[in-house]
Amino acid sequence: MLGVLLVTPLPPYFEAYLDRGASLAPSFRTHCASYFQDGLRLTTGTVSSTEQFNQGHLWFVSLLLLFFLVLAAWHALWGSAAGGRKAPATRQSTVTAVALVGFLSILGTLFAHSIFSTPEDPEPWLVIGNVLQFQPTRLSLYVLFFLLGLRAWSQHWFSGGHGVGTVGLWGGVLAAMLATFLVLFHLVVTNYSVAIGVAYLVSRCLLCLSFLFFLLAAGRRFWNTPTMANVSLAASSYDIYLLHFLVVVGLQALLLVVWPQTSVYLKAMLITVTAITTCYGTSRWLVRPHPLPAVGIFLTCFALALFLVGP
Repeated sequence: MLGVLLVTPLPPYFEAYLDRGASLAPSFRTHCASYFQDGLRLTTGTVSSTEQFNQGHLWFVSLLLLFFLVLAAWHALWGSAAGGRKAPATRQSTVTAVALVGFLSILGTLFAHSIFSTPEDPEPWLVIGNVLQFQPTRLSLYVLFFLLGLRAWSQHWFSGGHGVGTVGLWGGVLAAMLATFLVLFHLVVTNYSVAIGVAYLVSRCLLCLSFLFFLLAAGRRFWNTPTMANVSLAASSYDIYLLHFLVVVGLQALLLVVWPQTSVYLKAMLITVTAITTCYGTSRWLVRPHPLPAVGIFLTCFALALFLVGP
């Protein structure tokens, strides 16, 4: 909730400030008043403007909360029938799970694109009462990967990992799928046809799946022991997720003004490194040891911006 209130109004204000200039941009106070009034309308439909109220990068948190509420209701109604810890996975059961999730994600993605995609907006954002926000063309991936996560927990993929595969295996699959995806993406941009578009969507689903299993195998191989670095990064991961978008957008706006001619790749590298280190440091030395003072500092800065930023 604090993230939606304190973080999401800032990126659209940065954009308006850069587009209109300091003399024409509204004050931050005026922008927030309009922004939150729009949020109280409980809009249902597609997001048509970046200045419209939206949850920004925090959309995933509200959708994930819905998934967990449905899971909790399922357990409350059916109890042990909902499933629990099972025997460790075998190679055959893992291959079956991968094949099933891959097939259903492709089917769901193609079906959703046939309903929601338009030439003007091939992957629209949908809001429901300004409470839920997601891309319906990717909803099947979200649901299936959540269910796959439940299976991974129940079959000990994270601890035992029998039958999950090795880093080398999934690294090779990932490299092949990434190359295929990039070729098809280039064809979609330069020589689009329905067949190429379908092949592109299929490759994207399989790329997501191969990337997921590569991370799972790499996590088991390199991050599955409680080292000081692993524990510290895990403890700060959620704070980094909440804060990073604000740092990224702010740095993008700053570099656009003070360093406009520099290589976009250099800017991306600089922003990535700065955002990760800044957000990790903020979490490690401010938010984690002093949560209430940290919230107070953010609220104070936001309040000062309301009165001091803009005409």
